[in-house]
Amino acid sequence: MVTRRTPGQFDDAPDEDEYQRKRTGKQASVKETESSSRVTFDPPLYIQRYAKVCEVCRKHDIRRVADLGCAELTLEAYLKATGTITEINSVDIDRDILQQCAYRIRPLIADRISPRKESLMVRVLHGSVLDPDPRLLNLDCIIAIELIEHLQPHQVQPFSRNIFGNLKPHHVLISTPNSDFNTLFELTPGHFRHWDHKFEWSQAEFKEYCEGIETRFGYSVERFGVGDPPTPEYGYCSQFAFFTRRRGRDEEKVETENDSEVSPKTYYDEVYEVVEEFNYPVADPNISPEDKLQDALSYEIRGIAMDEYYDEGYDSSTIPLSRLMDLPAIRQFEPTLEQMMRLVRGCELVIEVSDGGFPCEGDVRVEKVSEMGPYIRTNNLELVEPPESEKESESEEMEEEGAEGGHYVLDDNECWG
Repeated sequence: MVTRRTPGQFDDAPDEDEYQRKRTGKQASVKETESSSRVTFDPPLYIQRYAKVCEVCRKHDIRRVADLGCAELTLEAYLKATGTITEINSVDIDRDILQQCAYRIRPLIADRISPRKESLMVRVLHGSVLDPDPRLLNLDCIIAIELIEHLQPHQVQPFSRNIFGNLKPHHVLISTPNSDFNTLFELTPGHFRHWDHKFEWSQAEFKEYCEGIETRFGYSVERFGVGDPPTPEYGYCSQFAFFTRRRGRDEEKVETENDSEVSPKTYYDEVYEVVEEFNYPVADPNISPEDKLQDALSYEIRGIAMDEYYDEGYDSSTIPLSRLMDLPAIRQFEPTLEQMMRLVRGCELVIEVSDGGFPCEGDVRVEKVSEMGPYIRTNNLELVEPPESEKESESEEMEEEGAEGGHYVLDDNECWG
């Protein structure tokens, strides 16, 4: 949506350049132009792009993806939240920025509290988008959001040959700025939205590129965009192309000029360096509802006791059963009073349960709260201490977000980045 800008409007909106430090190994010192005195976007354009990527992935049941030019790994948080993707390969040329931002995609305590229904592997890879790597072969989709304009013009053909001719994913999703829109940003001809852009395509030039991919590599294409224009002739601010490989085509006959540039050895070797790799916890389908309820009780009792310890300094805590039964995490199981009394007594942390009679006025007593330690739940319902690396990453995340002590629950619909 395009809106008229008023003084001070969206001054605090997240900036695309903050999250999209691009692929040259340099830290951008000039912000990317995606608003002006004439137009601005709500939500910000980078969020619209991420939302469009997730929409396409859900629509086409895409599960195994690569994000080329991933930079600070901000799109990955959105991809994880789709709930359908099972493999993410994040590739960038800047190893330092990958190491600095890897904490963004590490499993959090919340991922153990509410494990995924399906597996998810996130692999962070250091390498060039011009080089083929067999781990990216035949994926469901390769994603390149606002990447191609950061390549030198002479690199566009090798890039396209690598993606469409070597890796051959079922789908490819590309976005790039639309230069026809630049007049609304008050940019003069020959000036680009970002200091590192090597070119910016008009609608006609992008259409020509897409048609060339169709002809040379046997893909069909659908073009669309985000950032609605005030009038149609400007086109979308950010133009997208969604390519789908045609089934039944003789791929050996597809034209790939200068194939001699890609040697068989380079093609089959794993040329990318693995910076990080994470496998997310998966819910055990064999766990009974009662076991899940007891697990939830253990977690909630510990959380309440720890909150009181940090807020009030109490080393013991008395928690009414009625309070526990009102918690959404407990109420979803619709437990009876008898079931609650029995399961609470089985919780490792509980010292005493007093029978206060009906309706659920008994108290749960927990002592020596200060000795509990930073425990988390796992699929086998045992309480274990997290690895040091995970505790450190959780601490970094809380410091960055300005979080305070205490437990928290991740909203399934919220994307973190």
